[in-house]
Amino acid sequence: MMFGGGLRGLFAGVFLLASAAIFPFAATAATLDFESVGTPGAQVEVPDGYGDLNWTNFYVLDGAERYPQYPGNGYDNGASSGQYVAFNGFANPASLSSSSTFDFISASLTAAFNEGLKLDIAGYRNGAQLYATTVTLSTALYATLLFNWSGIDQLTFKSYGGVPVFGVSGHQFALDDLTVVQTPIPPALPLLATGLVGLGFAARRRREARKAG
Repeated sequence: MMFGGGLRGLFAGVFLLASAAIFPFAATAATLDFESVGTPGAQVEVPDGYGDLNWTNFYVLDGAERYPQYPGNGYDNGASSGQYVAFNGFANPASLSSSSTFDFISASLTAAFNEGLKLDIAGYRNGAQLYATTVTLSTALYATLLFNWSGIDQLTFKSYGGVPVFGVSGHQFALDDLTVVQTPIPPALPLLATGLVGLGFAARRRREARKAG
């Protein structure tokens, strides 16, 4: 599309770019249930790229199949859909991240072995903490929790405490039906910046021309 009329045309172009930046394409929520990454009879790492995220120390297993000696364990009870759940390997802290920003909407969480397990969850952007909360989890039933944390690029999880109820103590937690929305920078924003620079340059040239005349 061509714009005429000097600055008037440039103003019109910048306005269209600004509109595109303010009203970007609608993002779609994705619910990650880990069914496509689970392997029967084994526990496997969640691969980077699953859900367009990078995963650190998250594994997937079938709780009912993996620990039959602990009937009613939190892995089994934590499957809010399907049969597989993710968990923090070796009860250590775990995290997920993205090269662009995303919104953390909700998740289903369960304590694997310790009743009353504490779970610290924090959301970051560019290394700065924007959100933090601590939840208390049960082994008997998953809790589907709503977060609505927007504009983050990393989530961290750290579990501790609780009371063993299966004769074994463990600070693992189960994660299922993680819902996120990818919110990358709208493509129009760099174009908008370029347009604004051009607008300022054109205005300066026009002032200089008036002084010369």
